[in-house]
Amino acid sequence: MALKYVNLFRGNHDADKVVLGTDQAKEAQKWAEGLSDGSKTGSSPTGGSEPRKKCWENIYKLADNGDTFDLESTDMALKEWTDQENDYDFSTNKPKAGKKKADTDKFTSIVWKASKGKNVGFGIQGKYVVGWFCDEPNTSGSSDY
Repeated sequence: MALKYVNLFRGNHDADKVVLGTDQAKEAQKWAEGLSDGSKTGSSPTGGSEPRKKCWENIYKLADNGDTFDLESTDMALKEWTDQENDYDFSTNKPKAGKKKADTDKFTSIVWKASKGKNVGFGIQGKYVVGWFCDEPNTSGSSDY
C-alpha cells in the first residue's frame, strides 16, 4: 500500500516508479524496532556503510494516545510527508520564503528523481514508521527535486 501511494505521488511529479529494496526494508524495520523499544533515538547514522550510504530517512511517530501502527495505517505518515509539498517553491527548487529545508525534506525525498530501482524500504513498529528513499541525496536548489 505504501509503495503504491509513493509511486502515484512520484508519477504526479514526473519521477520514475521505485520498488522495494530487501536490504533497505530490513534496515528500516530494524530502525523502527529500535525507536519503538527505546534502544535507538533520532535518525539512523548515515556514515559510509551500506545500505544507508545514499539514503534519505523519513521518520513518523504516531501520537501518544495508545494506538500503534499496522501496515494499513502508514497513510498518516505518508500524508504528513507529502503534505510538505505545500511549503516547496517549484520556481526556485527550495523551501518557500520563511520555511526551512526541514519543512520540505520529507516531500523531496519521496519525489527525488534520482531515486530509481530497488531503493525504497519501510519499517513499521509500535508508534513508528521509517521510510528510506535511496540512491542520491535530495539537496535544496537542485532541479531534480
